[in-house]
This record gives sequence, C-alpha cells and structure tokens, in this order.
Amino acid sequence: MVDICLCFAIHEPYFLRRYTIFDVKENHIYEDDDRSCNHLISLAKNSYLPMLDVLHRQCKRYPKEFHFALTVSSVALDLFEQYTPEVLKSLKALADTGCVEFITETAPHSLAFLYSKDEFVRQVKSQNERLEQVFGQKPVTFRHMELLYNNELANALEGLGIKNILAEGNRHVLGWRNTNYVYSSYAAPNINILLRNKQLSSDLSDNFSRKDWSEWPLTSEKFANWCVKLGDVDCINIFTDFHVFGLRNPKESGIFEFMDALPKAILSCENLKFATPNELATECKPKDSLDVPEYISWRDEGCDIKGWLANSMQDDAITTLYGLAKRVRTLNDPEITAVFERLQTSDYFHHMSTRWFSESQPDRPSPFLSPYDAYISYMNILEDFQWRLTIAEDPSKKETQTNILEATPAEYSQAQNNQLHDQKVEQATPSANIVEAPESKAQKPEAPKIIFKTSTRRSRIKEAEEAEPKDSNADPTQAKETSTVNKPKKPAASKSTPKGLPKKSSATQKKPKPSKKKS
Repeated sequence: MVDICLCFAIHEPYFLRRYTIFDVKENHIYEDDDRSCNHLISLAKNSYLPMLDVLHRQCKRYPKEFHFALTVSSVALDLFEQYTPEVLKSLKALADTGCVEFITETAPHSLAFLYSKDEFVRQVKSQNERLEQVFGQKPVTFRHMELLYNNELANALEGLGIKNILAEGNRHVLGWRNTNYVYSSYAAPNINILLRNKQLSSDLSDNFSRKDWSEWPLTSEKFANWCVKLGDVDCINIFTDFHVFGLRNPKESGIFEFMDALPKAILSCENLKFATPNELATECKPKDSLDVPEYISWRDEGCDIKGWLANSMQDDAITTLYGLAKRVRTLNDPEITAVFERLQTSDYFHHMSTRWFSESQPDRPSPFLSPYDAYISYMNILEDFQWRLTIAEDPSKKETQTNILEATPAEYSQAQNNQLHDQKVEQATPSANIVEAPESKAQKPEAPKIIFKTSTRRSRIKEAEEAEPKDSNADPTQAKETSTVNKPKKPAASKSTPKGLPKKSSATQKKPKPSKKKS
C-alpha cells in the first residue's frame, strides 16, 4: 500500500506599522492592529473556515481512513485567539476527531536556528507545550518554517523527542533517490526524513486554477490516477500552505469541491490510503541515509535561504535582533520577552528581500512600499526596543536618557545650530587646565574677538563703525561724510507732498553742506 501523506501549514504574522524615527522612545506600539484584524477576518471568511469545514466533514465521513497533518505557529494561534476565535474552535474540533497529527515548529516561525541554538531549543519546547495545551497532543514530528532543513537541524532536534522531520525534495540533494520513500538523517540516524513531492504539491498549489495549464481542469479522479501511476513506492507526501485553499485558488476555481471529493477518489484505489507523518514513518523503514550539508527550503525559485538572508539589510536587521538575545533572557521580563520573540517572525525579513519584492504573493502582502521601507521601520523598532531593554535593566537610566527627537523638525534643526555654536565657543575659550605664565610688563595681546554675523543690515553698519580708528584731529564734517558711506541710501522723496500732510518748515529742513573755499 502507498501512503498518501497530506500536510497543511498554517501561519499568519502580525503586520508591523510604519514606525518612524520620531516614534522612538515615544510610541511602543509596533504592530498595525487594524490591518492585522481586517486581514485575518478576510482569511477566515475566504479560506480557513470553509476549508476546515471540508476537512471536518471528511473526518466524520471516514473516521478511520482519512488522516492528515497540520502545523500551526504560535503567532497564528495568538491571532486566532485575538481576532477570529471561530477558527481556533474549528481547529480544536478537528483535533477531537483523532484524524489529525499536529506538527511542531519554532513558536514565532523564526530563523533562530541560524543564529542562536539556545533560542531555537527554547522556542521548540515552547511550541510543544502550546500544542499540548491547546490540542492535547505531544508532537513528535518537526517542520521548520518553509521546510528549511540541513544536517545540523536534525542533530539539534535529536534530544528534543523529535522522531520525524519534513523537508523539501530538492533534486540536487536527492541525486539518484526518490522523494517517495522514507530516509534517515545522515547527522542523526534515529530521525526519519519525509520529503515533499514537489510535482504533485505544485500541481495542487500553483497550477490548479491556471486555465493555460495543459492538465486543467484538475479533478480528484485525475489526481488519484497520478498517484497510482507512481508505482510501487512507500509514500507520496503532499505538503502545501493553507493559503492554497480559497486564496491562491479562489472559491470560483472549485478548490473546495476538489478537496471534498479527494478522500473518496483516493480510497477507491486499492493500493492507496491516507497516513499521518508519524504513522508513515512507523510503517516504512528508511530506504537510505540522506546527507544535506547546505540549507534547503521550498520557498522561492532557488529553494534556499536567500529569501531571508540575501542582502545587507536583512543581515543587519537579523544580526542586530539576535545580538539582544542574551540580554533579554538575562532580564527575564515577560513583556520584553514576548516582544522579542514576536519580532523574530521570519516574514519581517522576507519583506526586506529584493528578490521577493519582484515575486510578491497577493495572499501574503507586505505592508511596506519597498524592502528599504521595511528595513527602516524594523530598525527603528529595534532602536526603541533596545531603549526599553536598557530602561528595564536599570530604571535609574530613564532620567538620563534624553530624546533629541521629542521636538518638531524645526526645533530639532535649531538645537543642532545651538550645538554647533557651543562647540565654536569652546574652541575659542582657553582650557582651564592650562597654567598661564606670569604677566610681563608688556601689554598682553587681546584674544581675538569672535563675531557672529547677523542677518540685519543695521548690525553690519554698526560693526563697520566700531572697526574704524578714531582720530581727535580729524575734521568732524569729513568724519560725518565717512560715517555715511556704508549707510543705505534712502529712497528719493517725492517732490509732491501728499494731501493732508503739513509741509516741513524751513527751520526743520536740512542745511546744505558748506563748500570749500578756493585758496
């Protein structure tokens, strides 16, 4: 018998808001609650509720035959609890049927494994506890975000009670092998590796609603026939994102009717049956050992980690974030820890990808106009988070922490000018530590006077007058003429006196200058 293993991934991130530098130390709300709420309500209406209803109906129809797996991140569970509790209620109802295996991952759907092994282990344990608390299952199968995998991951999970790991079936890793068998990890032989059948998974997720596809329309009978034609294999692993149902393939495409008819079509074939990942790994022995030294994933065209770590913006953001891990864990403050873990959601770094920006998916939109905007907002958030972390470590520093950005842009510019002015004065003032020599009888030269030019014309005239040498024997008339050289010329008075104004008397008129007598 060939086991058909269906696994659907459920993850939703909180949307970050556009966080500017003027919000630092002033506003500690990083998420756009309105956008997150509206987006999740739309997802529940178009995807989650109708598809969960289909799955629940099939579990009731085939309680012993129809089995599948779900992976739900803790971030998604938080969003469901906050905005769409009816989705969480449907998930719990599925868990009660006994037909579902819940698969674990990192709680915030993060890249912690690449930067902090301690943080990674802590997050996996936290997710295991959350799944056991909500759904009553202790997970034994692990799926990293976007099926990220390499040898070191299997080695790290060996001591956490994990028996199986889901991974992408990349051709350059498989070599002569086939995705339709169970393999053991090269680094941890006791852990089984289940590989995704890329072709059939893509047909369901990417090609189903494409009218230009040669196999369109896809029916449940045709899909079951494809599975039969694969021959005598151990398993066929169909791993997809839950957004496939109702979002990437809208309701009008017939995706819900397809999934409603699929269990009947599969079970009508003599050599096909459904199985969860753990049931599959228990029944089938590993065919061979799988060595994966480099990271592989199912995301993007390259099926690697470049969707999150391909440019300097992503590297700077994620390095800065995990550089705070030790301080956060040492502080052990519940509020700070919760914010730190939520900021690790991998979607935030994917929004900074320039490759992703050209290949954006409508069902997972970025709240930012460009990868650069995403980077700037995220780094501003980290700046504020570091300040909050510093204050939490030492509350006395709150009084000494001054925010130069409290003022308006005009006041901020004025503060910069004042700072430059103070620096010039300090440079012109002799240091108090310098011991001056005793004064001699000779007159000590005066320190040069620093003149700050103003924008008024009258002050420049006054400076010019003070700079002129005073001569007691000079002709006062000539001095008067000299002093008026730099004065601005008054506009010529009009010959006609305006009506209603008295004419100046001859006594008040200015006397003509005396002409010089010829010698």
